[in-house]
Amino acid sequence: MKIISSDAGNGVLDELCRIKNNEKWKPVNIKLFDRGSDEKDIVLNDRTAVLSEFPLISAGSFFEACKSEGKRACMIIFCAHAECAMIRGLAENGFPAENLLLIGAGNLSSEEIAFLSEKRIRLMNINQIEENIAEACEIIMEFASGKELYLRFNLDIIDSGANPGGMSARQAVYIISRMAMMKNLRVFSLGGFSEREKLGAKLVSEIV
Repeated sequence: MKIISSDAGNGVLDELCRIKNNEKWKPVNIKLFDRGSDEKDIVLNDRTAVLSEFPLISAGSFFEACKSEGKRACMIIFCAHAECAMIRGLAENGFPAENLLLIGAGNLSSEEIAFLSEKRIRLMNINQIEENIAEACEIIMEFASGKELYLRFNLDIIDSGANPGGMSARQAVYIISRMAMMKNLRVFSLGGFSEREKLGAKLVSEIV
């Protein structure tokens, strides 16, 4: 697996180097990748993990790369605080709104709710995961079936003082380990590292 990282991701990289194998007992072998290489090559030819508060491989570039190859792109975003500016930009610049799935967002403004509803962007809340996590995974994976997948996971979705009632760390590991089995997962973009470097490294190890 290839990894590209900003300086903000160094703590996750340090923790990742301490992990010998993941929960499937698969050795964790990583290769740091030069960000200066061609984005299209990074996106389409191998699974890539991106460690950055702001995606180093943009969803727009991912969409264009897939489009040039005649493939459909989709994006799944796990985030407590909806990255609506990014989602709006994608939807307004040609990314198919029906291929966007937002998971875990809370405390949305009326304007954000109206926009998501107008564009018919799919939503899943934490209660759906809590009620039946296996079924929720099936829904998520079915959504991405037949498409090239860009997965953005912001660790702010994890239960904390800043996000009471959020996803548990165990739920996050389970979901990512299930999604790692998808052959069409091309980009795993991870953000929200603050004081969560060990969990971030654990999630990255699961997609090897």
